[in-house]
Amino acid sequence: MVDWQLPKPIQAICAKLLANRTNTNNSLLVPIPNKGYITIQASVLMTADLQEQIVIILNEASPKEMLTFLLTAYHLTPREKDVITEIMKGIPTKDIAHNLGISSYTVQDHLKLIFQKVDVHDRNELIWKLFTRFN
Repeated sequence: MVDWQLPKPIQAICAKLLANRTNTNNSLLVPIPNKGYITIQASVLMTADLQEQIVIILNEASPKEMLTFLLTAYHLTPREKDVITEIMKGIPTKDIAHNLGISSYTVQDHLKLIFQKVDVHDRNELIWKLFTRFN
């Protein structure tokens, strides 16, 4: 008889799902050595006889999922993430300020903190680092 266990990431996402019943859909980004990243999604479904079942879906991680993970890994605030989203669209500081309802000086302050956290010196280096981090 073979003693078989679910892989640890799948155990973790199932435990998280069962612990937080209000969130019926969870996702986890997992690195696969020399292959890239996958997302593991877990959802609770009800069977025809009203039994709860957990469904696990494995997919190749999308660029958006990887970017979200990376921005979280750098411990960026929600507002810093908003600024980066605008920068990735190529929007200049003045327009970022207008879009986010803040001053251009505040955008610059956010950029300084982002550059420190990501360890870059300018916008071009920031974009390069974010896009090449997962290759």
